[in-house]
Amino acid sequence: MNTNILSRNLHLSPLGGSWWGALLLLLFPLLCMGQSRAVFDYANYTAAAADSKLMPLGGGCAPDPSILRVGNDYYLANSSFSYYPGVPIWHSTDLKNWERLGYVLNRPSQLMLKDGIKMREGIYAPQLSYNPANKTFYMISTFIAGGGTFYVTTTDPKSGRWSDPVWLKDIDGIDPSFFFDDDGKGYVIHNAWRDQHWNGHCDIWCKPFDPQTGQTFGEDRMIAYGGVDTLSHPVWLEGPHMYKVGHRYILMCAEGGTGENHSEVVFESCSPMSLFKPCAINPILTQRDVEGAPRTPVTCTGHADLVETKGGDWYAVFLGVRPYEKNYDLMGRETFKLPVKWVTPDGKSARPAEANAQPIILEKGKILTPKDGKDELRTLWDKDGIAPDAFTIRTPMDLRTPFASADNSPVGLDAVVSKDGRGVFSLKKNALTIVASEKGVEDKTSPAAIGQWVTQSKFTYETRVTFEPKEETSLAGIVLFYDDQHFMQFGVSTDTDGSPCLRIKASLGDLQVNSHSWKIKTTKEVRLRAVADGKGHVYFSYLIGGGSAWRNVGMPLSTTQLTSKETNGFTGLMVGLFARE
Repeated sequence: MNTNILSRNLHLSPLGGSWWGALLLLLFPLLCMGQSRAVFDYANYTAAAADSKLMPLGGGCAPDPSILRVGNDYYLANSSFSYYPGVPIWHSTDLKNWERLGYVLNRPSQLMLKDGIKMREGIYAPQLSYNPANKTFYMISTFIAGGGTFYVTTTDPKSGRWSDPVWLKDIDGIDPSFFFDDDGKGYVIHNAWRDQHWNGHCDIWCKPFDPQTGQTFGEDRMIAYGGVDTLSHPVWLEGPHMYKVGHRYILMCAEGGTGENHSEVVFESCSPMSLFKPCAINPILTQRDVEGAPRTPVTCTGHADLVETKGGDWYAVFLGVRPYEKNYDLMGRETFKLPVKWVTPDGKSARPAEANAQPIILEKGKILTPKDGKDELRTLWDKDGIAPDAFTIRTPMDLRTPFASADNSPVGLDAVVSKDGRGVFSLKKNALTIVASEKGVEDKTSPAAIGQWVTQSKFTYETRVTFEPKEETSLAGIVLFYDDQHFMQFGVSTDTDGSPCLRIKASLGDLQVNSHSWKIKTTKEVRLRAVADGKGHVYFSYLIGGGSAWRNVGMPLSTTQLTSKETNGFTGLMVGLFARE
């Protein structure tokens, strides 16, 4: 019997009464008795600390940043695509030190990433906003493979409790954002490609929004056509954000696509639903034109958002990529931060409210060069529980259920990883137990795998596992995962004669690696290590017993097929633990 459909977190049932949930909780251990378990004593990730001044979140996949200030509090959110929970959210009071609040979409009723949804699909470009008229915070986004445009609300982002989705069926395209004006009126600004006059042609549209009904109404009006220089046929005008500065309205958008030609451009108008004209200086952020591009330390900069401090200073957050060589990266698109200058058309400094003043995030031709610090240790869990930045591939199977959750039931990672031995993932006596799944990371479902984002091209990942494999397909250990066709696995298995062994299994596009086995004497407390050298290779090794003499296994594998360039993906590389039956 496949027990993955059962949930350990259910207390209420639409069939009436709580006894269904209680029954499932009692039956779960019995139904899992026949499945193998991998017990991990620790999981340590070591890499250099990222440049905190330029990269406020410390590195790792954090695309499409949206930032918001309300009073003394700053909030920042990122895309999460097809990983669960969805939309990581951060808090700061100084724009320097950021605390992770968890995830906005942290329960299945908000985010059901079903089988077959591609990793590059899922949740795109969330935007945070605040309406002072009703003291409500909004997060609006696009669920590419799950219904289109939606938003959720809360009165306190620190609570971790956001509403279930409200769908806006009449908003097409991607990258929606809210704008609430001083007069209390609301608008949804979004990208759309309705009448494409050239390949990649997109426009920006604006539609009124009524906070009382929670829905849009009236005319959806085009406010920006194509891009800054339409004669050159610019592509992929998207990621719109609107700001009121003085008596003018500023519209800022990404242009050029999210690759090496990415940029940020800016427009102005006298009202939210009027046609916006390009400002005098554009683009206001790019690395495509600097000397040596795309071999610069940071590429693909764009998709920005602006925030004003209480003191009147302005900052921008935006995405960028740090390749280890031309066009090849492991981290995907990360969040960067820079101060913003306001200038007049001739480039002279100006106050933001002055006529014709516009923002500049990075002067033309200037190269972004982050600096790394010393190595730091990151763990997948500690005595307090699973790491707040951990996630799974799609919505976990044991959270997919017809039974409704109680209002006070666990959310986020607390619902994914139990502390009582129930469910696919559980923490007990400072060890993580994973119930092996019949499905693997290649099966376009939610495998028994959990991990964190890689933060550097050079890193070391180490664990110790006890696992009793039943057959040759059984495997438990370390996984490097980009998507269902691009991954590496290294772990404990069993040989054809039933003796314990180690295996490397990888899917690297057209190259499938299913290595021969390396026999070992025991499957108990086997230490495993994966080392990325920062030059495009991963080395695997193991150690049994004491000492420090790690033994290499097989030949190093190339990371080329774990990059956005080769996968045509929008995320980064996950490193973590898995167990396959």
